Amino acid sequence: LYRAWRRRPKDDQTQRATAEVWACRGLLQLSSDDTEREALAAAILSEAPGDPTAGAALASILSGAGRNDELLGLLREQLDHTQDAGWRRALLRQLALCLGQEGRASEAASLLRSNIDDADEADLPALLAACRELGLRELELACLKRASALPPHDPPSAERALELAAALAEHDPAAATERLLTLLAETTPKPQRQRAARKTLELTTISVSGSGDEDTSAAARLTALRTLGRLEQLSVEEQRQLAAAL
Repeated sequence: LYRAWRRRPKDDQTQRATAEVWACRGLLQLSSDDTEREALAAAILSEAPGDPTAGAALASILSGAGRNDELLGLLREQLDHTQDAGWRRALLRQLALCLGQEGRASEAASLLRSNIDDADEADLPALLAACRELGLRELELACLKRASALPPHDPPSAERALELAAALAEHDPAAATERLLTLLAETTPKPQRQRAARKTLELTTISVSGSGDEDTSAAARLTALRTLGRLEQLSVEEQRQLAAAL
């Protein structure tokens, strides 16, 4: 790495900067000294402000040293420059948590709220986790309702949709049931459809006893039973037994 740095182009500034960043990244991974790592991370960020490796290393150092003002500044700058969606999600969560720990809950809530409406399915778990850690129940519900508007398109997204629907059930069983019914469509992979059907049966049992909307619950329950019976090839009698058990 040192030889690569020594051989960096002297005339072309862009190539020289690229070679220096590459060398610093390698040294950053090898170094165990925080002072050295901080200098290397700062050198990388001066040329590549959105670099996730350097950003994460420097954030860890600042957090460990209790240098929260510098950490907040770094996280905001990283958000302004990063193009990586996964790193951006991590930054949003870390920035919100940092603001909350500093007693700036309203700023943390404002930051999270501004990102919920446009969040995609990959953003939502990180935003939801931050809302929960900060005890922002209203925003937690907003995250879950946003999730209910996003259709699953593959097994991982269907799995996330199931998890989010289960979490939504803690706040709004009726909305969770509606979401689960959308997961019974043929486009949802079979394992997730089976679990969605069973969760729907569980929620509609609670709903019938806890609310006055028996007709809606009964319709949802029937849909779930038919779906489960078809998927698991249950007989009519087995479906009746299942309905009684749930």
